[in-house]
Amino acid sequence: MGVPDTSDGIIGHEMFTSALAPLREARFRWYFSSRLVNLAGTTMAPVVVVALLTLSSRSVRDLRRVSTTSAPAH
Repeated sequence: MGVPDTSDGIIGHEMFTSALAPLREARFRWYFSSRLVNLAGTTMAPVVVVALLTLSSRSVRDLRRVSTTSAPAH
């Protein structure tokens, strides 16, 4: 058992096409794209908030005030 010969590119191509096989299903494409957009939005939201606050106020004190009061009070 050795390493498969990938010099002809067939194994790499087969692995690539099999990895993308779930995207052939329309329902999975919708699910995958919705998860991707959700993840991107969740990841970018805090960065955008800080950037907008920095650009609008230019004050670190305002950032501290927002970061300490952003937690919901119960």
